[in-house]
Amino acid sequence: MSELRDWQVLWPGENQLGEGILWHPELQTLFWVDIVRSELFAMPWQQPDLVSCTLLPFKASHVALCNDSDYLLLATNKGVAKWHIAEQRLDDIIAIPQLEKGMRCNDAAVAEDGSYWVGLMSEPPEAERGCIVRVSPSGKVETIKTGISIPNTLLWHERHFIFADSRLHTLFRQPLTADGLLAGEPEVLLTLDSDHQTPDGSALATDDSIFNAVWQGQRIQQLSSSGQLLEEHYLPVYSPTSCTFCGPELDYLAVTSARVDAPASALAEFPLTGALICKKLPVTGTLARTFHWPEQ
Repeated sequence: MSELRDWQVLWPGENQLGEGILWHPELQTLFWVDIVRSELFAMPWQQPDLVSCTLLPFKASHVALCNDSDYLLLATNKGVAKWHIAEQRLDDIIAIPQLEKGMRCNDAAVAEDGSYWVGLMSEPPEAERGCIVRVSPSGKVETIKTGISIPNTLLWHERHFIFADSRLHTLFRQPLTADGLLAGEPEVLLTLDSDHQTPDGSALATDDSIFNAVWQGQRIQQLSSSGQLLEEHYLPVYSPTSCTFCGPELDYLAVTSARVDAPASALAEFPLTGALICKKLPVTGTLARTFHWPEQ
């Protein structure tokens, strides 16, 4: 068990639902969102006094890299947004037709082929109403997976797609075709035997291990790519939500957290819940991929 004192508080805030964290290597900045409050945060590396918070005109759930470094890619309840960082404005949007009434985006990631995979869920969550859509660099949007409830953890590893359905408390792995599309049936990597704790967002290390934030579990689970538990990193927050490797050497793990749905007793025991925290690790991480916005 790792020591709680090893964790550093990067930002001692109170996110209701901190999520979708991104390390921007060119700007040396962490970006993340609070889904509930429709806020976008930015923090230059190790400079908490310079944290900025922008109120967005939509509800965003994930932040990704755009090929134009003046912009971020945001998964939102209006579609995939091209957001100007400095001028804090929406410049363009790719509509997602599957975002019907009562649906919102959840976790997302840029795939190996440069497409943006976005998990959709109903709000409140309903069984198997969600899906995963694929947004190509041409702007085409297609549904690639249905029958999922709360999609989280979108990772690619050795011709497999790794994802979670948080309603089922389970991480899955599914084969990919040569074209990078889903094939065959998913296999279970890990199921948490808990009424409340469930896999949320994840990050992939260069040693192929998976770092998964356990919702309401006060820990990051480090897993092998086959689902074997390697180590548990206990946290000073109740509900970790998403994580990313960051820092100039990609040897820190930054973790967002959430206060929503946490009982009063948990918030009293873990008063840092809602903060952004990090820890230096003996392994390094992989950089997020970049989405190339469709040319006009």
